[in-house]
Amino acid sequence: MAGLGGCPFAKVAGGNTCTEDLVHALQRDGLRRDVRLDALLDVARDVARFFGRDMAGSVYRTGPVPVPAPVLAQRS
Repeated sequence: MAGLGGCPFAKVAGGNTCTEDLVHALQRDGLRRDVRLDALLDVARDVARFFGRDMAGSVYRTGPVPVPAPVLAQRS
């Protein structure tokens, strides 16, 4: 959550994926709609408040990008 984890010996542990960012990307692709993204974002915000700093995640700060509505084919 919120980019927590990684190697305790590395100053910046590269390669961590924030759970909420990954779920957001999957949901935008039409996958894993069963995961409550809003609950994950609440936890990420709580983590940021607890540590008193911005965390590595993006979606908890910006909010999710709405999934675009499907474009219907126009009839000629």
